[in-house]
Amino acid sequence: MSRLIIIVSVLISIAVAAHGQEAPPAPDGAIEEVQVIIEKDREIILPFANRYFEKVNLENSTIQPGSLQFDFEERTFEPGRIEVGFTPQSYQTQSRTLSNQSFIKLGYGNYGSPLLQANAYTNTSSDWLLGVDLDHLSFGSGAVDDENSAGGRSALNLTGSRMSENSTFTGRLGYNTRNGYYYGYPEETIINDRDSIEQIFNEFRLGLDWSGRVAEEGSLSLVADFNLINDEYDVSENKFSAGIKTALPLTDMLNLELGLSGVLSQYTNGIGDYKRNLYTIQPGVAYQNEALKLKVGAQLAIVDEDSSLNENFNIYPDVRLDYNVSEVVNFYVGVGGGIRQQYFESRARENFFIGDSTNIQHASEQWQGFVGIAANSQKLSFDLNARYGQIDNMGYFVNRASNPSEFDLIYDTGITGLLTIGATVGYAINDNIIAELGAKFYNYSTDSLPVPYHVPELEAFFNIKTKLADQWTLGVQGQFMGGVTGANLVEDTSFDLDAFFDLSVELDYQIDEHWGAFIMVDNVLSQDYSRYYRYPNRQLMAKLGVSYSF
Repeated sequence: MSRLIIIVSVLISIAVAAHGQEAPPAPDGAIEEVQVIIEKDREIILPFANRYFEKVNLENSTIQPGSLQFDFEERTFEPGRIEVGFTPQSYQTQSRTLSNQSFIKLGYGNYGSPLLQANAYTNTSSDWLLGVDLDHLSFGSGAVDDENSAGGRSALNLTGSRMSENSTFTGRLGYNTRNGYYYGYPEETIINDRDSIEQIFNEFRLGLDWSGRVAEEGSLSLVADFNLINDEYDVSENKFSAGIKTALPLTDMLNLELGLSGVLSQYTNGIGDYKRNLYTIQPGVAYQNEALKLKVGAQLAIVDEDSSLNENFNIYPDVRLDYNVSEVVNFYVGVGGGIRQQYFESRARENFFIGDSTNIQHASEQWQGFVGIAANSQKLSFDLNARYGQIDNMGYFVNRASNPSEFDLIYDTGITGLLTIGATVGYAINDNIIAELGAKFYNYSTDSLPVPYHVPELEAFFNIKTKLADQWTLGVQGQFMGGVTGANLVEDTSFDLDAFFDLSVELDYQIDEHWGAFIMVDNVLSQDYSRYYRYPNRQLMAKLGVSYSF
């Protein structure tokens, strides 16, 4: 308990100290997709030019139960993500100041690493916005046996949006591929055929969204997504998801809310074909006045699949209270739950070295209580919160006993208790400096497993962007992770992986209105660390390049 008190005190101290030096969205270990924000005056605003990090995969979704808005996005649980909290309202303005709307970026670095990024968006009319994203990064060698630990990724995404007075329509089409090698083999292993350890993931996505008004004061949203992924070992998954949500006023302060969603999925691995379907219904009533918002509802989930979940029909609470302490500060408390959806696509994105016949199952968060305080003003934003939930059928990555270079999933067949304490703070210091920092502490209480494997106990980040002068822009980013436990199933033992701090720096120079040059260095401290057991990361990675904006 004393240890927990110390950690909580540190998190609160970090948040308070950051009140005078904080920031915008933080990275998540991979290239972030460029976001397009459509304002009423039809201006296009893009975030900072994306950084390419092939380091810590900080993708972890935490259920946000009891939200005042229905969420039909896929609920994935990927341990190890630091969620970014609120962003200062002025951040969008700063983004325009420090970046360009459309650009091409070319670079090259050690480990034989070419970099290509291109983003272009255009208004074809007063109502339509079209955009394209192209990203590529590859490494010709890595930390183990040179070419045996090479890898890379490429992505192409197309976006189209149309905004009218009462509705918005968005379409998305994307393709990405990732390639690499299972280089986590024992040191004495001799690889004669490099192709025998190669892995390639190919993924195709198609999505459509529509939202608008119904009746006089009501709202309606429709979403549909299709995803197809396959790999080098004939593992594949196709998934179609769709949802509808609506809110209809009963009185001036009382709304009736209803959400319906469904996922139809087929998963094929080295053992067989598996149907994985899920249907949810989310009814609720929301009350709101000037000072508070209260939602009372439930989530009903029907699981139709070959799974070890104990029940095919589940009911979860969905209750949340928000109280406006002031115009910018909000206190919230509630209880929720839901199916933590797990798919081959999300698990392969979390851990590239997943095996070819892995058993993928959903987890069921029976309930989660949460409390927090958040603020979002012109300059400052923060979110301090604590959550505790009980999760059935939690899955963890472990190295396979038969082939330790591949990862399998083992499940806690009992109930896993998960306490999460987090803090994120963002601050726009002035027109040229924005910063953000955050930290999360996790405490897992497993049932059938001795410890939780390959999930962090503590992770933290900071991200600073500053315009040094008219032509110079500096970005500094740090990520910390500690408390990760690996396993040796052959000897039935567990061990702690080393904690690490990964520091990255990027310096950009604007030559003229269109041309620029940059240098970026990842893992500046050249730390030899492993996010997953047997897979050391590349040490210092530097790139030089040029950019052209238009």
